[in-house]
Amino acid sequence: SFSTLLIAESKQGKLAPGNLNALAAAQKLGKPIDVLILDSQEVKEAPIGGEGVKQVFVGVNPSFANATADVYA
Repeated sequence: SFSTLLIAESKQGKLAPGNLNALAAAQKLGKPIDVLILDSQEVKEAPIGGEGVKQVFVGVNPSFANATADVYA
């Protein structure tokens, strides 16, 4: 079965509060959840987790500091 990919918003090492709303929506789908966090710095707080979260992937690259759509593509 496929999992849900949640791309979590993070800036300067901090996760945005809106990620919890996105996680709650993903949990309602009833599938395993993989989380992708992209930031220009290491994430300083605990990675997002909870019921259904299978894996958390973190990508750190300075180009994410002022990223435009082409950086994420």
